[in-house]
Amino acid sequence: MTRQDLFAHIADTYGITPDYPFEEDFVTAVFRHTGNRKWFAIAMRIPRAKLGLTGEGHVDVVNLKVSPEMIPSLVQESGVFPAYHMNKKHWNQLNLFGSLPDGLVCSLICHSYNITVHSFDVLHGAEQLNVALGGTVRLQSLKDLGTVVKHGGGGMK
Repeated sequence: MTRQDLFAHIADTYGITPDYPFEEDFVTAVFRHTGNRKWFAIAMRIPRAKLGLTGEGHVDVVNLKVSPEMIPSLVQESGVFPAYHMNKKHWNQLNLFGSLPDGLVCSLICHSYNITVHSFDVLHGAEQLNVALGGTVRLQSLKDLGTVVKHGGGGMK
């Protein structure tokens, strides 16, 4: 998966475009949840030497949040590294120069997206569900959301 493929996949799948929060750096792209603004992916261009790769120049990578128990097995994969400039207990880095299957990259993006969802996003999604149910449900907490999903929205105010 290339950097351009990554951007297109996230836009097509999640409806999210990157922002560039670092002053005068228009290469490092952050992908955030729309509600809570939490990062779920950061695309960077880093020196090859930072990954222990030979040769001059830079490579494109993406940092993704993962469950800590997944990290030991993931870093055994060729093209997966401890995350550059991130908490290595919770973030992995994947190269974007062709050695990882696109399916693995997409699955890890989905995992990162899902584990960084905050209750605001869940409740916002639930409000959209409420509209689909005809506006009959009032959600005040995530507990209410569980009840709505379990009972199909019936009778809850």
